[in-house]
Amino acid sequence: MKIMLSNPKKLLLVLITGLILTGCSKDSKDDILVGIWTMENGTFTAMAGTQTLVQYLMTHFGLNAPDAQAADAFFTTTIEQSFSGTIQLKSDNTYRSDLGGESDSGTWSLSDDRKKLTITSTVDGPTTMDVIELTSSRLHLRGTEIRNVDFDTDGSYETNLSVVYDLIFNKE
Repeated sequence: MKIMLSNPKKLLLVLITGLILTGCSKDSKDDILVGIWTMENGTFTAMAGTQTLVQYLMTHFGLNAPDAQAADAFFTTTIEQSFSGTIQLKSDNTYRSDLGGESDSGTWSLSDDRKKLTITSTVDGPTTMDVIELTSSRLHLRGTEIRNVDFDTDGSYETNLSVVYDLIFNKE
């Protein structure tokens, strides 16, 4: 069977275009995040209203400076420990984490401008963080968590506690 081509140049152009379009996989903007990320470093700053945690503990609970600083150090260390570990971001936009000895899972998404990462935990719901740096091996996130706190455990919340955090992860 012999096939006659009326315009071989057009056919060649169509074939080349088809090969280019199908041969090049579409790179997702999220591909850079896929992998296992290990916590390298985290810094945490706690504020009670407009005061640092140390100031708040001294003003509202009468603690002396060394005791307030020790309480702040204990609080910060506890938070740091809760972020130690790994998070695996998968290509299907799900994740599994083992941070602070606790496992979690859920979904993740990166904003179109790559400036916001949203983690939606099956336990805690969504958390959106600012992406400060994103390379193939380094992820730097910043965010703020605000919680009502009952410091004196009397059943009523004294203030909103906000923790500003900077988290740096390295890809394995």
